[in-house]
Amino acid sequence: MKRLTLILIITVMICIVFSKKIFSIDDHIPSESKLYINVFDPKSLKFTFYHFDQSQNKSKVLFSKETTDFTAFAYSERTNILYFADGISDHTIQLFENDLNTNQMKQLTTVFHNVDFIQIDKAQRIIFMRVLLRDELKNFHMATYNLDTQKIQIWDEDNKDSSVLDFNYNPNNNQLIVVSFSEDEDQKKLDEVNKNQTKLQPTKYSLDIYDMEGQKKKHIADVERFISGASLAPDANSVIISYDEAIDSPISHVVEIDIKTKKSKALTR
Repeated sequence: MKRLTLILIITVMICIVFSKKIFSIDDHIPSESKLYINVFDPKSLKFTFYHFDQSQNKSKVLFSKETTDFTAFAYSERTNILYFADGISDHTIQLFENDLNTNQMKQLTTVFHNVDFIQIDKAQRIIFMRVLLRDELKNFHMATYNLDTQKIQIWDEDNKDSSVLDFNYNPNNNQLIVVSFSEDEDQKKLDEVNKNQTKLQPTKYSLDIYDMEGQKKKHIADVERFISGASLAPDANSVIISYDEAIDSPISHVVEIDIKTKKSKALTR
């Protein structure tokens, strides 16, 4: 999955509304005939946001911008505003919006060192983000930006050890799956590899369900795999994860974990 993701980033990245990765499962799509596609061209360093009408087989460019890095995005069909991450003059990456009605662009945040993953809630009023704070270089947090009040909420801000690998919002129950790990434990494994010249072992990841306010509702499992992503199933009864067999392995797997029974089922072989 990691290699597949890399190939897609190099060529194109296609995301349906509310989805941020290729295996995200999300059936909250405004219309079956409306697809919103983000395409990144690494040669021109430009991303272009399209609206594709399946019924007429026509596409329309809604927004295009040069950027030094691949950017995450979220789109509000209610307001026709595109939200994305972009770099600024102090070499940080912040959250921006572009009003597609007026083509006016505005920077929404200043407090982060980096914003990379972005999703929007079902009501299209809350932006979920994975962020680095200004004084940190590796401890990723979850954060939200309220589009009505312009307020930022950083989840578990004082925790300097737990770091977020990935997250996925489920619009059917307004909850998120968050994949996190201990930076200290991960560093110990790296130190052991460097000291003993042994093979790198996978990080132990915690899979947890959170509500929209950042409160942990349920711990699902601890998984020691080279996880590349996770998503909540539409019915919120299971979690789907992708992982590689080894850090340098071309073989990857997709597994479904039942939240109640904790039993796992392979979806790919």
